[in-house]
Amino acid sequence: MRGDRHVPVGPQPVGVGGDRAAERGQEAHHDSAAVNFRDWGIPLGRRFNALKLWFVLRSYGAEALREMIREHVALGRELADWVDAEPGFERLAPAPLALVCMRHVPAALQNDEPALAAHNAALMARVNASGKVHLTHTTLAGKYAIRVAIGSFRTERRHVEEVWRLLKSEAGTVRDERRET
Repeated sequence: MRGDRHVPVGPQPVGVGGDRAAERGQEAHHDSAAVNFRDWGIPLGRRFNALKLWFVLRSYGAEALREMIREHVALGRELADWVDAEPGFERLAPAPLALVCMRHVPAALQNDEPALAAHNAALMARVNASGKVHLTHTTLAGKYAIRVAIGSFRTERRHVEEVWRLLKSEAGTVRDERRET
């Protein structure tokens, strides 16, 4: 370790007066009656991130971690293949790892990006409302995309199949609701 750097260990008060917001050029809004424990945590730096990785390696072992990553990458590729093969679904980015970005494209909305974005937001909301999975979204090249990230230690093929089943079934439900309104 270089002698000119001091890395504090243990809880440190950080930005109690709103310094983090000020650093970003934003005005800080604090409730003076509440303690913001976010500002009293372990400093997040390289050493702390290394410690988190060390705990994971100690808990599971390097080979188990490698196998889990291999399995999740394979599941991501399999889901990407399902999306590519399903009419009405479109993959919006390559899926070399365990993240698949897709959207549902009903024929009636094919050339209407705002309507497609609203349709896919409603689809994601319905799938998330099931409480069985949690999906997120992003925008890729101006297109709303549903993100399926495979990465939990407990994720198995049956979970990915369930996500895909829910997406397909809810896509039809969202489409039917749109026709009724």
